[in-house]
Amino acid sequence: MTDDSDGMDLEIRLAFLEDQLDQLSNEMALQQRHNARLSDELNRLMVLVRPILKASSPNAPTELDQSPPPHY
Repeated sequence: MTDDSDGMDLEIRLAFLEDQLDQLSNEMALQQRHNARLSDELNRLMVLVRPILKASSPNAPTELDQSPPPHY
């Protein structure tokens, strides 16, 4: 191989890697937006569900209110 073909091969590989990096970056941004939406939905659901749980069994602690057992 000549220096020109080695340089061309490296340029092709670099272009491919840059394209892959752009695709992964875009996918990560999409996943972060999706996770943020899911987190918001979960928080809204918990606002609705907590009063129902407390009303159905006011004396029983909910999972969120319990502290971990002493062995933790």
